[in-house]
Amino acid sequence: MMCTDNHPNFILGKSEERWIGEALSEPRHIGLAMVARQHVKRMMLLPIPTEIIERNEQEQ
Repeated sequence: MMCTDNHPNFILGKSEERWIGEALSEPRHIGLAMVARQHVKRMMLLPIPTEIIERNEQEQ
């Protein structure tokens, strides 16, 4: 999460989109995303998968 605004909505950076039922497909990069507070039920910190870490290191 990058930040919140004054409502508070959540601004996410380096976001990826995955669809339920398509677990084996590649995630779609969408960059910045704003999520309205009323849509957030719970937030959890998840470990970064090793493949994402390796991909980011290759890009740099």
